Amino acid sequence: MAGATPAHSLGTTVLLNVGHALDHMFLLIFATAISVIATDFGFASWEALMPYGAAAFLLFGLGAVPAGRLG
Repeated sequence: MAGATPAHSLGTTVLLNVGHALDHMFLLIFATAISVIATDFGFASWEALMPYGAAAFLLFGLGAVPAGRLG
């Protein structure tokens, strides 16, 4: 069948799922640590740093497409 995706071994499937879970966990570290980061850098509130977080999430999402193709 043309275009069918080959099945992966159990080890590959487990590693892909663990990597995906770690990826989401590390993305949320910024959202969790933002209040401490803002205090350390002298910002009045954590909202001042959110444009950086939004840009990081956007760039991460844009980079996911070529990374997926390369993988």
